[in-house]
Amino acid sequence: MKTALYTLMSLFFSISTALWSQTATTPSTGDGSEGSPYQIATWQNLYWISQNPSEWGNYFTQTADIDLPQSGDDDIHNWDSGAGWTPIGNHSNTFSGSYDGQGYTVSGVFIDRSSSDYVGMFGETVDANISDLGLLNADVSGKGYVGAPIGYASTGTVVNRCFSSAGSVSSSGYHAGGLVGQGYKYSGGNGTNFNQPYTSGSVSGTYKVGGFIGTVNNDWVDVKDCYSRASVTGDTDIGGFAGYMLDNTNARRCYSTGSVSGTTSVGGFVGYFRGNLTACFWDTETSGTSTGIGNGSSLNLSGKTTSEMQTQSTFTGAGWDFTNVWEMIGSNYPRLRENQDSSLPVELADFTAEYVNGAVLLRWVAESEVKNLGFIVERRLRTQEEWKRLVSFQEDDCLKGQGTTPDRTEYYYKDTQTVLGNMYCYRLLDVDYSGFSTVNIEIQIELRRNSTSVIPDKYGLLPVYPNPFNPTTTINFEVAAPAHIQIKIYNMRGKLVHTLKDEHCGVGTYSVEWEGRDITGAPVSSGVYFTVLTVNGGQSNMVKMVKLN
Repeated sequence: MKTALYTLMSLFFSISTALWSQTATTPSTGDGSEGSPYQIATWQNLYWISQNPSEWGNYFTQTADIDLPQSGDDDIHNWDSGAGWTPIGNHSNTFSGSYDGQGYTVSGVFIDRSSSDYVGMFGETVDANISDLGLLNADVSGKGYVGAPIGYASTGTVVNRCFSSAGSVSSSGYHAGGLVGQGYKYSGGNGTNFNQPYTSGSVSGTYKVGGFIGTVNNDWVDVKDCYSRASVTGDTDIGGFAGYMLDNTNARRCYSTGSVSGTTSVGGFVGYFRGNLTACFWDTETSGTSTGIGNGSSLNLSGKTTSEMQTQSTFTGAGWDFTNVWEMIGSNYPRLRENQDSSLPVELADFTAEYVNGAVLLRWVAESEVKNLGFIVERRLRTQEEWKRLVSFQEDDCLKGQGTTPDRTEYYYKDTQTVLGNMYCYRLLDVDYSGFSTVNIEIQIELRRNSTSVIPDKYGLLPVYPNPFNPTTTINFEVAAPAHIQIKIYNMRGKLVHTLKDEHCGVGTYSVEWEGRDITGAPVSSGVYFTVLTVNGGQSNMVKMVKLN
């Protein structure tokens, strides 16, 4: 009976191991030399690196986006008896090679090693070069020296243009960061450098915890042109960007925006500090603290409001390079030109409010979208603190996002529930496929009691609403001084479809409806059309519309 039971158990474990096994596949191209690096094209190639420590001093180049399996026989959550990914490099055998991500990403790194140090996709690195690599939705847990791409970046490590987006890093002990747990340089070794990486997501631990890096220790560790949007929680030495900075470490042109909470030495930018900061900032509103340095350092580090953080002059005035390194798209935080953050669903370029014909017309422009479900509009009176939901994409199809697109899209919403004499504040939230919402910039508008519209100071078309439309849309325009006005509709080929207005107009704001018909009264087909306003036969501007059937 016992023999049969043991045989059955052996068979069960054999089947389980077979089901939960994964295959390490040697790269088919390259020999690991500098001139012919290994070509990493699949998750099996990536897994091969982790299982072959003898290769950790070689050269690797990633050639495609890699998704680590999240289900089925190869589910990463079942690897190594549930511990998941095996870090490349450890304290006794560090990674000292070169890994060039070439702008590609690795999605779904899972590590559950709460009793281990040196935990990350790369555990510990020395004299390594890691560049142009992005981690998406990593879930990394360890004891100490914990980061998403790198647990411990030691002497001579150079990290260029890498990122960890929408991931989770947690430590049961110390030195935890969204990008790297600790950056360090041993005496006599080469410097350790971080150039143009960023992080978002969440980071938690007990002490020395930061949104970007947990601990920066020893001189000749240089952190420049980096940022963190990660939320940070812990106990001691907790910072939005770094938890602990010591011994003449340097951070230049860096910022953080994530929420920060802890008990002792808690700062919006850094928890405990004894080093050098140059032109660094943190958001006092989104971080939830007006204290930039948690241990009370006398360094003059100035916090900024969200509005100031989303104003380019805040940074150019501090010497930031917006020609080669940084850029700002609309009402957003700065982003890196060569390492662009696509974790946010929307690159918002504009958000305005106009009072037109008894309603507040909100208009915003998305320069691009990534996995965007849609928008939520919230409103409050200026005299009140609580935001209230006005409408969401689930209630109004005009607020639904475009998913993922590089194209520019205009959105509109008309708020008819307003009272003259009030000052209203509006803000947008965009929601990604995971249901995570991002709060964008706030705007406000005052509705004066003695007028029913904003007095125009220019000629021009206002937002078309709705857009896209079916079957009717309203075209609004302003006239700053008496003039002859023409409003004409053209199709994509430039052919005139309809003339909606051709007359003299006085000063004011006007509206005209288009029922989606041509000059003969026949319905037009679905597609893109253009409204063109002409003033006195000369000055004109144009708005794009989309007709849906």
